[in-house]
Amino acid sequence: MKKFVTTIVLLAGAASVYSQGQVNYGDYNPGATTGFNIHIWSPQLASPGVETTGNNNVPFSTSAGAAGLAGDAPTGASNPGYTGQMIGGAGSAGSGTLAYNNGDSFSIELYAGAGTVATFAGLSPIPGTLGNLADASFGPNYAGMYFPAGSGLVTLNGTGGTPTVLGGAAATFALAAWFNGGGTYPTYASAVAAGSGLAPYGTSPLGTENVGGGTGQPPFLPGLGNPSTTAGGITSFSLVSSIPEPSTIALGVIGASAFLMRLRRKQ
Repeated sequence: MKKFVTTIVLLAGAASVYSQGQVNYGDYNPGATTGFNIHIWSPQLASPGVETTGNNNVPFSTSAGAAGLAGDAPTGASNPGYTGQMIGGAGSAGSGTLAYNNGDSFSIELYAGAGTVATFAGLSPIPGTLGNLADASFGPNYAGMYFPAGSGLVTLNGTGGTPTVLGGAAATFALAAWFNGGGTYPTYASAVAAGSGLAPYGTSPLGTENVGGGTGQPPFLPGLGNPSTTAGGITSFSLVSSIPEPSTIALGVIGASAFLMRLRRKQ
């Protein structure tokens, strides 16, 4: 009888563990053309205060070298025309200098909420997912990507502020990225409070899917065009900044100089 009761308790415990929703939030899934591989870009040259979103129409592939690694999965219907640069691929930890190739100076974190959520404000940061964009240890070919520690799995079991989502139920996800200033802005909220002029920041589009549970393989994040995505879809995105990019400033200086020269000639 005791063995029977023990077996029931163990099975109940296993069922409760397996019933907790899980998702793979990693951003490097080789060969997964319908999986999840996106890139995060610097503010756009002509309009740094406007966020650009969308996946490249070039498919992600490790066999195509740097060009393939710059592609997205799933691919987009058309190239959104990013004019900035993919963030990261170089740099070292602790730098407070705003250099878009320094992956360690840019943080990324997963946000989630139970069910279908309409706005980013309805999501919460997920403990244990805070990381950085690819740095010199990965190399420039991996700029724009992030690599989570460990397996990249997240369990939505209600602990540490994580929403409680049962396996097979819907959850909404998004990614937030920002300039951390070498630790000056440790959270997305602190970057927003400082302002994009000091700490450029951005969030991905939202995506909703039914999370994994039981013994099945947890799904990737709900990318736009991924068969598992039930609403919206996370894509590549750019950060925003209220400070124009250097090339934009240079063009403005040239234009102002030309205007002054014309005024002098008229005089």
